[in-house]
Amino acid sequence: MPDTHRTCEVCGIKERHLNEKRFFARFPLDVNRCKEWVKIVGKEDLAYLQVHMLHDLKHVCEVHFSRREITKSKKRLKKRAVPKLNLTLPPLRDEILFQFLQLNSQADVTPQGQFEVQAVPSASMPASSSQPSSLEKTDVTPQGQFEVQAVPSASMPTSSDVTTRSQQKESESQIRKRKLEDVDVTPRKRRLLSELRKTKCTLASLKKSAKLIDNLSSEFLKEIVTSALKNQKRKSQGKRWTIKNKISALAIFKRSPKAYRYLRYLAPFQSIKTMQKFMTKIPVEPVLNTAVLDYLKKLAPIKKIRAKLCSLVFNEIALKERLTYSEATDKVEGFIDYGHERKNELANHALVFMLQGIGRKIKQPPAFYFVRGTVSSEKLPVLIQEINNSGFQVLSTICDQGPTNMGALILLKEWNNGGHNYFEFENNNKKKNYDIPHLLKSLRNNYLKQGFLKMEELKGQWSHLVEVEERNRVFFIS
Repeated sequence: MPDTHRTCEVCGIKERHLNEKRFFARFPLDVNRCKEWVKIVGKEDLAYLQVHMLHDLKHVCEVHFSRREITKSKKRLKKRAVPKLNLTLPPLRDEILFQFLQLNSQADVTPQGQFEVQAVPSASMPASSSQPSSLEKTDVTPQGQFEVQAVPSASMPTSSDVTTRSQQKESESQIRKRKLEDVDVTPRKRRLLSELRKTKCTLASLKKSAKLIDNLSSEFLKEIVTSALKNQKRKSQGKRWTIKNKISALAIFKRSPKAYRYLRYLAPFQSIKTMQKFMTKIPVEPVLNTAVLDYLKKLAPIKKIRAKLCSLVFNEIALKERLTYSEATDKVEGFIDYGHERKNELANHALVFMLQGIGRKIKQPPAFYFVRGTVSSEKLPVLIQEINNSGFQVLSTICDQGPTNMGALILLKEWNNGGHNYFEFENNNKKKNYDIPHLLKSLRNNYLKQGFLKMEELKGQWSHLVEVEERNRVFFIS
């Protein structure tokens, strides 16, 4: 793949910013020609770089050459081509170019930072004008003693190019990275090296993303981001979700299905069909739910007494009398079912129990049953006993005035000889409360059906309400 990071040293244009294909020429390897290019380009920083570094890293685009100096294929320059068009800087002075020649003439002789050993006369010996410039192998008499000093070689950078050291080090590091790509590398190897470089960049960015994910304080956000990264390029049928993802999504869906559908457009959540399949794996049987009781037992020691006071709410749901086969449980459903006891009679109601906190917001469904008519009076005390054993205390029961609920309370009253608004359980009175909206509805229906209502010595008729409504209508019209 072609290198898209080349920059013209004259006009500063970058190849990746161009919409059209443009030829970029490298600096020549010949020292004299390279010196001429550096002089014409006019950038002083180029004079402090060696020829091979200029050849590997620096370029000049085709805009600064005449058409005669470029081949017809626009893949290389002709011999002795020099950039002369559209120049932006004046040529460099000869003093600066002298540093360039000195740097490149001794680049292969003395490594950078090496010292030359010179013979310097000691203080006890008078200096002469004909001292040798370097230490030679001669016969030295005791009278002719010399001191050996380290003198920096000409290849070391002087004070004038101290500012370019960091730039030179960066250029050398870039050469080390690109040397394998630019020198004696086949096109196939060059392509593999380019893919390797891209893979390393991708890996580095993924490591940064992983660190950011680990720094998230919310576990819920970590799950969302992790699942989004895993399922990013997968099809809808191939996405995979953990149990934590499914439980979190199910909690949101049960709170508000409409809000969950909206969140699916904003965040990667699983479909409703996926959650329905997940719910079929949850064992739900018409029996006392031991998982709820175990949860209450873990919750009770860390809760205050006020938070453990609760009410047992139950209600009925009408069912059609029919039999169905469940593939999940491999059973025929539709009979009276108390979990551990089934009868050969068709059920027409489902009785659902809900534990609701009085001092704190707690809602847990401990049990449900399939019944016919009314539930047995023994089931309600057993359920209250299990809840009390878990650490919570049931103070009252709440239900509407449905026939199944009323029948259960009547049987419970006859079973333990309780009062008209309570029943006794373990020497404690459990209050019987009714659903207030349903109580008002029943009061209105009985008032309309019977025609009158008597409270102590007062007696009211339904016709009185009709007369008041007519008078109010006439009053507002007038």
